[in-house]
Amino acid sequence: MIKTWKDIMAEARFVKRHKIVVAGAEDILILKALRDAVDLGLIEPILVGNKQELKRCCRELSLTDWPLIEAGSAEIAEVAVRLVRSTPGALLMKGRISTADLMKAVLNRQTGIRTNRLLSHVAAVETSGYHKLLFITDGAINLRPDTDTLEGITTNVIELVRRFGIDHPRTALIALVESVNPRIKSTQTAHEIAIRFSNQLIEGPLSLDIALSTAAAQVKDFSSRIAGETDILVMPNATSCNVVVKALRLVGGAKIGGVVLGAQIPIILVSRSDDANSKLRSIVLSVTYQEKLNSYNAS
Repeated sequence: MIKTWKDIMAEARFVKRHKIVVAGAEDILILKALRDAVDLGLIEPILVGNKQELKRCCRELSLTDWPLIEAGSAEIAEVAVRLVRSTPGALLMKGRISTADLMKAVLNRQTGIRTNRLLSHVAAVETSGYHKLLFITDGAINLRPDTDTLEGITTNVIELVRRFGIDHPRTALIALVESVNPRIKSTQTAHEIAIRFSNQLIEGPLSLDIALSTAAAQVKDFSSRIAGETDILVMPNATSCNVVVKALRLVGGAKIGGVVLGAQIPIILVSRSDDANSKLRSIVLSVTYQEKLNSYNAS
């Protein structure tokens, strides 16, 4: 069972090398993360974007022999997704393009890599204020999820966490308060999802303090099976999720990496403001998860 990013990095040592197609790779921090992942023996990058700018960035970091694929700004995502489709075992990484442009290419019914599952983003967060990794979703793809969308988000993150050895993840459906209030839609949605997953360790609505603190549950006289031991935070919308994750990183010094689930392969989705280490962790999480999926499907 993993509890820290060190644990995930340790598991990555056994991962077979994966090709990674980077859509819009003209970014020094992304290239640094890719270089570190190459040094760890995890990946073989394929860089898509403006070839001259790619060459300049690679020269700056003394990178040689990486495939560079020319693509205009309007076609980068489409070219990258096409490369993933034609390259067995390749993963996809977002570079200096918008998430919306990348997702449009991913979800294209004729040329994309969609499945019948919902796409959603999960951030794996290690912070000094909590005793194990937190998996927080969805701060990037589904902006204002309805009940069915939140169910898909929850299904995706539980599958991810299980592949990393947590068979019965404690899942909190976060809302403003821990009781159903007809005036607060997020509490009603969380309650509905908790009913749909009633055979699992999932509770909602829960306030964030109860999810993360046994003491808070005791003070509020709230009975919970997961308080203070939560593995997963399913946030009510993308804004709340994004704010929590970025606050943990920028103010709390948390170590964070993320992945998009639900496509044919994990998608490495990084923020432009992420440092190189955060981008590296996202790569490590994605390739390790893909390796676990390969092992699971082969068994």
